[in-house]
Amino acid sequence: MLIVIAAVLLCAASAWAQQAVPEAAKKHLLAGIDAIEKAKTPSDVDRAVGEFEAAAKIAPDSPEAYYFLGKTLSMTRGRTKQAIDAYNRYLALAPNAPDAAKVKAEVAELEKLRAWARKSGSIGMAAVALPDGFYLRSVYPASPAAAAGLSQGDKIVAVDGKQTKGLSLLQFSELLDGAPGSTCTMDVVRKAQPVKVSFKRTEPFGNKALFQEIDGGDLGAEVAQSKTPVAVFFCTGYNTDCATLNRMSMRFLGPYRGKVKFVTISVDETPELAKKLNITTIPTTLLYKNGDHVGTVKGNNFNELLQKMNVMVAEDSAPQQGAAPAQAGRPAPVGQEAPSGGRGRR
Repeated sequence: MLIVIAAVLLCAASAWAQQAVPEAAKKHLLAGIDAIEKAKTPSDVDRAVGEFEAAAKIAPDSPEAYYFLGKTLSMTRGRTKQAIDAYNRYLALAPNAPDAAKVKAEVAELEKLRAWARKSGSIGMAAVALPDGFYLRSVYPASPAAAAGLSQGDKIVAVDGKQTKGLSLLQFSELLDGAPGSTCTMDVVRKAQPVKVSFKRTEPFGNKALFQEIDGGDLGAEVAQSKTPVAVFFCTGYNTDCATLNRMSMRFLGPYRGKVKFVTISVDETPELAKKLNITTIPTTLLYKNGDHVGTVKGNNFNELLQKMNVMVAEDSAPQQGAAPAQAGRPAPVGQEAPSGGRGRR
């Protein structure tokens, strides 16, 4: 897969080399192509992504940077949404590009990957497709993958007895993300030594009858356009506090249906947004009313959540005694950088 990507990038380079792309952007593009062509570790792929992001920042209207960025991000499980966004930006800038149909097909494949991940049992890891197999880019704290002892740099040779070499990212994910509650067995290579690990896949967060899952990039519109208050749950599928909050929500939040809009955002898919909003505890619930942030609940503090929602939906819009949200540690408005500070469990 990596060899194919490098070939595509090098062929494309001859086209943009003759276009009005700033020299500084070209420098980053060439550095990114070099990094991806020689990539042997997840860090090499990350370096290529950084070069293409730098090129896009210098030349935001140049479709080439977004094409290369989308192509490289699509190699990594856990960065699917970013890859889709980059590809869509490319298509917006170059709607009549000769490869537009092919790129749209790749976007459709990535959307399938995201849809599969939403309905599958989570294990809490991101992997990168390299020529000789899949390597772990990161392992999320408190996840089944972390509990099983998986670590960054591990090479995943087989999942449930099936070899991973030569699989697409979607095929790999379909193999990895089995039914919630099922056992996953992996054969990995760590520092040239074979290791076998196993763990149980966890339940996805949020009942679709109550919660609406949204992309992080859609948060601003959801909050601004909602006619009712909005409760935004930042969760993962494997965190035990998220699982507790999920069970409590299913049991007690039904009466608020129609009065409050409940949405969930996967921290795994939107780490940049979580950082921007200063989300340091999983789960964290942000409460919005009339487009303004009015409260934050960290962890599975369900009583606090109910109290703040009761205030939020009260007919009297005036602040009630003792209900005003604290200013310290509150996140910035959607899309703005949050102040540092605040401590929490990951």
